[in-house]
Amino acid sequence: SMLNSLAYCFKLLIDMCLCEQYRSLRLESMLVVQNLIGPLEADLLAKFFPGITTGCFSLIVSDYKLGSRIQCQSVETLGMLFKKVLGDVGAQEMKAQSIDDSMNKLQRATTSLDKSMSEDKIINKEYHN
Repeated sequence: SMLNSLAYCFKLLIDMCLCEQYRSLRLESMLVVQNLIGPLEADLLAKFFPGITTGCFSLIVSDYKLGSRIQCQSVETLGMLFKKVLGDVGAQEMKAQSIDDSMNKLQRATTSLDKSMSEDKIINKEYHN
């Protein structure tokens, strides 16, 4: 069936990214994965989500000898995949919550830093007096 053929293509391309001797072919293989992701519907792509993410994460944490460009392409591919599969209303709500959480953490860190700097000024003032 078409689904099995597509799954085999993804597997073969990701294996090429991991095992191919020539870096240029590794990069081209990942670009083909990205081009396959592009036109697919989110529901269909969700069926391949675990395999593609596992392959991309394997590339990201793989030996540095593979080269950083393939790792960067893997991150880009993951971004495309997550955006496409999780691009529904729930993802938008998660994104908004994530932004709020990040802003709260940033505000707490800034407050803590200001407090720390004030304490350092007091300590330095007492030390020099």
